[in-house]
Amino acid sequence: MGVTMSRLSSTRLPVAAAISLTLGACSLLGDVSSEQCQTDTDCNGLDDRPAGTFVCERALCVEAGKGCRTNVECEVENGPPRICTREGQCEDLTLGSADVCTPVGFDAKHDDYLIIGVLTPGRSGMMGSLGALPTIEHVVRLLDDAGLATLNRPERRTLVVACNASSPEDARAAAVQLDGTLGAHVLVSEQNAFDLATTFTGLRLPIIATQASHAELHATDVDDRMFHLVGEDTTLVDAFAAVLQAVMIQVEADRGGMLPPDFKLLVVHPRDDVFLPGPPSEEVIAALGPVLLSYGLDPDTHVETLADPPYPDDLTVEAAVTGNVADAKPDVIVSLQSRNFVSFLPFIENRFPVRKPFYILDHGARTHELLTEPSAGFSFAAQQRIVGIEHASDPARFDDYVDALGDDGKPFAHNHLHDALLMVGLAAYRVAALGGDISDHELFKGALRALDDGDQPYVIVDLDALREAKPLLETAMSQLRFQSTTGPLAWTDDDDRISTAAAYCPRAPVGEPLRVGIPPSEVGARCFDE
Repeated sequence: MGVTMSRLSSTRLPVAAAISLTLGACSLLGDVSSEQCQTDTDCNGLDDRPAGTFVCERALCVEAGKGCRTNVECEVENGPPRICTREGQCEDLTLGSADVCTPVGFDAKHDDYLIIGVLTPGRSGMMGSLGALPTIEHVVRLLDDAGLATLNRPERRTLVVACNASSPEDARAAAVQLDGTLGAHVLVSEQNAFDLATTFTGLRLPIIATQASHAELHATDVDDRMFHLVGEDTTLVDAFAAVLQAVMIQVEADRGGMLPPDFKLLVVHPRDDVFLPGPPSEEVIAALGPVLLSYGLDPDTHVETLADPPYPDDLTVEAAVTGNVADAKPDVIVSLQSRNFVSFLPFIENRFPVRKPFYILDHGARTHELLTEPSAGFSFAAQQRIVGIEHASDPARFDDYVDALGDDGKPFAHNHLHDALLMVGLAAYRVAALGGDISDHELFKGALRALDDGDQPYVIVDLDALREAKPLLETAMSQLRFQSTTGPLAWTDDDDRISTAAAYCPRAPVGEPLRVGIPPSEVGARCFDE
């Protein structure tokens, strides 16, 4: 650990006093906080009505006899899992279908939950084998075993509702219901960054986005309560040059020990009139130039650019894109088109029977299709010629995370979600320690910022570390600087993560990240060696 318990201050906030003040407000009809009461008697006197008119349900005073009081009352034989909301309504946790949402951690015998909504690409059937569910299940167990949801609420557990965000429309529909119908406390989004403003405009909850921030995309009411777990994509620019150095070594070896005189590097990027989040193409192209010059290649002669539509809607577009790529005859393709370029890869591969290209992809391309080998024709051989670039990971912590999930033979491609969920659990505990409401985005923002209070990183990847972190969260300054699979935490004034770059290899286990700094020898050893 970067910080040991013996070095911690023992100064504590007056937690009990803060909570008693909160409970004292229960007699006020206007109190609509999430902690109005603990027992039915706390609700006596509301609206000057007789004792017993209101009862305490999930710390909220509700009118007796109105709707459900427990989750067991909402159970339907052979039906979907249903929860009794704080308003006394039975609601389906799948939001209508297991293809829409999947609850993790729910047991109808328990009635008090810290509810976290997760928006993740892919329908639930895919999530079970390829996506976020194994990571979510792992973190829910950690949070519950560490007791992070239970401060002053001994029966409270963690419930994550993971919902399909395969399109902006699906994500928006799920987010609205998570917020307004199920009463989630926090939302975590794995969506592409360009969908964030559309999804969350007008909602009330605090949000952690696992994608980079982009000022062009933020509606004001969204940006005020959103944290970005990775930094601006501009921090990735220099990484393209570092990875190109490693790729050039492989190209030279693949071409018989020397570069062909007609060597070509192709940069595929969105048109100027289409905004697609990612590093600026002109900055990436400029960063690649010195690498080519070191091989005696004039960038003006050996670099081409291709601006194509970012959304492949039909085979005509696929044919046009792949035809344009094939005409350029590139030895190396650098894509800044995020996930959209991945759909073209099988078609591009088919256009090169020999002298197949190497690929350098931006972090948005790290999709299920890239990291697995679907029947659609994307071959393992192509994966051996690909390096991706993403925001930094902590290799040792990532290995710990891999081991924790790998014991069950489960995939582990969602380490940013892993860290985000841990942060939510820690922030929720701190808010509770201060006697507050986690749904108050200002309090939640302060609690997240408190995870950046320590002078040294405090590594959190397992149950013991979570338990040791709890006393830190109860102090005026947490003295905790969170560090896990995404490295040490540091926030900017705009609630964006300060981060650097790393590389990943699709041929490694589910896109395992490389070391921060991306030395060519490391990229070569991990991505290209048999």
